[in-house]
Amino acid sequence: NYMNQERYEIIDKLGQGGVGAVYRAFDNQLSREVAIKRVLADGEYKDQDEATANLLKEATALSAIQHPHIVTVYDSGIDEDGPYVVMELIHGKTLDEMVEDGSLTWDDTREVIFQTQEALIAAQHLNLVHRDLKPSNIMVCWLPSGKFQVKIVDFGLAKFSAKPSLQTIDHGDSVFGSIFFMAPEQFERKPLDQRTDMYAMGCIYYYALTGLYPFYGDTAAEVMASHLQHQVQPLSELRKDIPQWGADWIMWQMERNMDDRPENALSALKRFITLDKQSTQPVSTKTPESIDIQIRETLSHPDSEKTEEEKDPSTEKPEPQSDKISLTPLDRLNKPSPSLFKKLLIPSVLAAGAALAFYFWTLPSSEEKELNATIEKAQLLSEQHNLSKGIALTEEEFNGLTKRILTTEEPDPILFKMLAAATPAGDYKPDDILLALTTSPNTPKKARIALLEKTLAKRANKENIQPLLLFAKDTKEGTIGSAAIVAAAASSGKDSVESFIQKLLNLTANAQSKEVQQAAQRMVAKTIMSSPQKSLFIQELLKTYHAPNSADSIKASRLTILSLLGKEVAQKPIQEALTSGNVHLHKLALQLISQWSENDQVETLLENIESTKTPESRALLFQSAIDLFNRNPQRPLLKTIDLWKDLSLVAQTPQEKIQIISHVTSLKNPWPLPVLEYFSADKDNQVAEKAKAAKAKILHP
Repeated sequence: NYMNQERYEIIDKLGQGGVGAVYRAFDNQLSREVAIKRVLADGEYKDQDEATANLLKEATALSAIQHPHIVTVYDSGIDEDGPYVVMELIHGKTLDEMVEDGSLTWDDTREVIFQTQEALIAAQHLNLVHRDLKPSNIMVCWLPSGKFQVKIVDFGLAKFSAKPSLQTIDHGDSVFGSIFFMAPEQFERKPLDQRTDMYAMGCIYYYALTGLYPFYGDTAAEVMASHLQHQVQPLSELRKDIPQWGADWIMWQMERNMDDRPENALSALKRFITLDKQSTQPVSTKTPESIDIQIRETLSHPDSEKTEEEKDPSTEKPEPQSDKISLTPLDRLNKPSPSLFKKLLIPSVLAAGAALAFYFWTLPSSEEKELNATIEKAQLLSEQHNLSKGIALTEEEFNGLTKRILTTEEPDPILFKMLAAATPAGDYKPDDILLALTTSPNTPKKARIALLEKTLAKRANKENIQPLLLFAKDTKEGTIGSAAIVAAAASSGKDSVESFIQKLLNLTANAQSKEVQQAAQRMVAKTIMSSPQKSLFIQELLKTYHAPNSADSIKASRLTILSLLGKEVAQKPIQEALTSGNVHLHKLALQLISQWSENDQVETLLENIESTKTPESRALLFQSAIDLFNRNPQRPLLKTIDLWKDLSLVAQTPQEKIQIISHVTSLKNPWPLPVLEYFSADKDNQVAEKAKAAKAKILHP
């Protein structure tokens, strides 16, 4: 079956590894975009026939399953360029990319569990064992309705096997990414079955909720030992905000012995639904197509129709959080106390009781008229540029303004200006009311952000700094916490810069929300940039970064801030991070470099490729350089040629050289000829032969 060149029009390359590449293409016959996966003719796979067999086996596996949560195969075959598979093009992110932005909420994880378990039920019905489940093989895409859909991809290592089968360990690069999610029996070369996939999926759920690998080590051997010895911290200790039954259910999937795990996805999902039903928390509203009538009946959840009086208050669970929480290893030892802000703000909340009851309170018509008159007065003062001098408001007027803001889709800007300029005409504290409103989950999110940025920030009351930063530290609502930092910064003034920066630095490592940590990092950099003592602050950052007892989370936050302060400041510590052997700092350094200009990126990457002594670090740097060169299709041709020439000069091993040859050849353009000519004279025969073959293919297609 040869690929119909007239039917499939290649648009661009989505990604490439040493073995194969995936392209975005357009199906002219059915007028839709598709993904085409093929094995590279000059790839790095030691057995090209095996690579071909794996790709076609994946097509066979997927074509046997038609399921909304498994990627769909449309076509497959072999042509003059080798084997190919045409699949649906999924627009979204991988699960590990999602977790990079913050660990999942329990509600989102529940939905991921429903969808992935349904997918496994469909696969296991055909006796199919995936054997390579990991977050990068789970795609998350968003539907027009706003809901997300999960799809399992990459069945290249899957096997149809009604009986247990052995693991084939040698799968190239795939094992490196999978090792954190592989079951113990895969290392022990014991027969695998459906319970092997259950173990991997449990590890994935654990990772999604914590951002941490359940079984971890600095080397592959240490990770294997962690699996084999079952060295894992209970999920309930890391996420106390999720139901205990949910944490236990996930840990059940990850049991060391296969017999202690769920028999299959069907039994696991039945158990999950039963526990979820008993918790009085609503279950997924959709009906799984792939599970039996018993589960469909359970999903109807008759308990949801009970009246409030019939429900047992002791079983009610707290309102689920809407934002994500990101847990780092440091949090295991030093979790911020959520009670700190509550203790500080109790008097303020009591004083603001009337304001928090805005949903049930209505001004009498006479007082409504008086409020309108006050607003007209404020409008006149604003036009005369005198409103900022202050306007006296009674507590009723102040609460009336907040009520209008909270119940109006697009509040008049004058209302925020009045709250910002309010001076109390009576025995109440405007700032206490505003703090209570902006930190209450009952206040609409949009209104909370507006009140923080347009009122508390404008009031610039130094007494608000501490409660705002404590709230930002303890909240799981990243957007709200970030707005609180902005309001605190506006209130800090210029006479306490050092104290304010120290408070922000505490947030960069200890805030519960990753988004808040990043907002604090940006605010530290912004505050330092505008300070006349900039150089002193930079010295302190460097001192903390280099301190031998600094935790990785502290080093990471300091490195990020230094990068925000400019390449000149950050270049040396980033180079140290790239060659330190610390995997987490290495990845962060690469991420920070990606935010620099291309010239700076190329220079830094090439310098570090030449100087690094660690094979793992060199491989990551080399791949980062290739990704960078492929990232900008609008780059001038001569500049692109120079980049690949420069990378060719620093390539040392045959693998690196073949990696370059494979990439430049796949671009189907005459410009790689100088690079291929250079490698044609390489002393390694394999490199030279591949370069000559690639050159001939370009000259004589």
